[in-house]
Amino acid sequence: RASREAMNSSMELYPSGTALGCAAPGSGFGGFLLGGFRSFFCAGAVITKAHKNYVYELEGMAKRMPKVFIIFTVCALSLMGVPGLCGFFSKWQLAKAGVESGMTMGYIGVGAILISALLTAIYMMQMVLRAYFPVEETEGEKCDPSWRMLVPLTLFALACVLLGLFNAPVVAFLEKVAGGLI
Repeated sequence: RASREAMNSSMELYPSGTALGCAAPGSGFGGFLLGGFRSFFCAGAVITKAHKNYVYELEGMAKRMPKVFIIFTVCALSLMGVPGLCGFFSKWQLAKAGVESGMTMGYIGVGAILISALLTAIYMMQMVLRAYFPVEETEGEKCDPSWRMLVPLTLFALACVLLGLFNAPVVAFLEKVAGGLI
């Protein structure tokens, strides 16, 4: 449901008529998918290795699963739109397209992006803070997953950082696709 809503809100900028307005939803959806996949992968690792299913059970889990929670933190920061990560890149492209359109809906879209970033920060940071700063000290042995789980998690996190830092080729490609050149 969340990915459908992200795509629908992204597509509202399509009528702006600019190449960026056509390409921005692709970058927004791509950034969301990278962040969403990583967060679900991390949740799967926690469920599989630590047998925790609820947010309140994440108390102190960063001590038991440090690698997973470093990756989850990168994911959370990306979904919030922190600069240098793919989530910022996608939100920036969408906001830029909204402003360039000069349309009222474009500016409303920018407001929606800011509100969604705030709401994402609230719900993602709740999990991060519980994991790193538990209310009560919890005990348990380390249970980071094997390399078979950590490799995909790490690759997605690396892709997020690289796409956030070196996004110009992706933007150029999406603009060519939107302009009908490819």
